[in-house]
Amino acid sequence: AEFKSSQQGFYLGRFKKSYPEVKVSMIVENTRIIEDQLLAGLFPLGVVEHKVNNPSLNRRAIEKDELILFVGPEHRWANNRTVTREELVREPFITRELGSGTREVVEEELRQAGVDQLNVVLELGNSSAIKTAVQAGLGVSILSRRAVHPQLESSMLKLVGIEGVSLEREFYLITVADRYLSPASIKFKEMLEEAAETVAANR
Repeated sequence: AEFKSSQQGFYLGRFKKSYPEVKVSMIVENTRIIEDQLLAGLFPLGVVEHKVNNPSLNRRAIEKDELILFVGPEHRWANNRTVTREELVREPFITRELGSGTREVVEEELRQAGVDQLNVVLELGNSSAIKTAVQAGLGVSILSRRAVHPQLESSMLKLVGIEGVSLEREFYLITVADRYLSPASIKFKEMLEEAAETVAANR
């Protein structure tokens, strides 16, 4: 069974322990590439961080995540508890590339909070590159708390809140409607759907 995700598969390890005879592979891409390749039949399941609109795809929320603003340790905001939305829009901002679900969620959530335009100075293809650029003082960024946690713990990066703004996203399991799934794919899908029940119960 091959599963494709826009972020590391948190459940693959547990699945492999339960079904050690199943060969599992994971490929990391942005949301739009995952959708296109899923529709092309290159793999049975995907996990993405943005809602999909294609009517041929079924989606179900499986997990929530928090997105956070972070800066380098020498940045003038490093010791700030919060910044305003007006300060944020003026600051050099580093973002994911077009087609990234993370980028789409961040932009959508900020628009709803009244932030229509960021001062984007760099577009990078993965979270590691963004963290390195922020640490080097090239700008600020917003990523998953989970992705930035190790650097926050070691003080290589600093968390800063945005006044009046709370950023959340959900991860979605996506499959192609009415397409056959292998037994291994069905088992993995069921594991993710159990997580979806937890998400629903906590709303």
